[in-house]
Amino acid sequence: MNILNTMVGMKIEYLYLFLTIVFDSLGIAFLNKADGLIHLKYLLLGLALLNLGLICLSLALKTMDMTIANTTFAGLSSLLVALIGYFYFGEKYTLFQYICVTSVLFGVAGLNMTGLAK
Repeated sequence: MNILNTMVGMKIEYLYLFLTIVFDSLGIAFLNKADGLIHLKYLLLGLALLNLGLICLSLALKTMDMTIANTTFAGLSSLLVALIGYFYFGEKYTLFQYICVTSVLFGVAGLNMTGLAK
């Protein structure tokens, strides 16, 4: 694992957490595109991506504190879903919603500055 950590230039738990965020956000986007149960292929793809995200989160939790990992995952996944909603689905947000999303970023940064190791 040390060689992999050096090759990617980060701790492996960050990679797993990054993959969790990406898979979860894309899974939510595909569930939105599924329009409930109408478009089965998008529903199944969304569910598969969400499950891949949970597997990656489980791997990240081997070396990260649960509170830090889950808060980072939830916050950044919410931010990415908001960006997907805005740019792909044409969702519009109010100034207050932008302020709230920005506060999520500060919270995630603050928690991660406290450390990740168990």
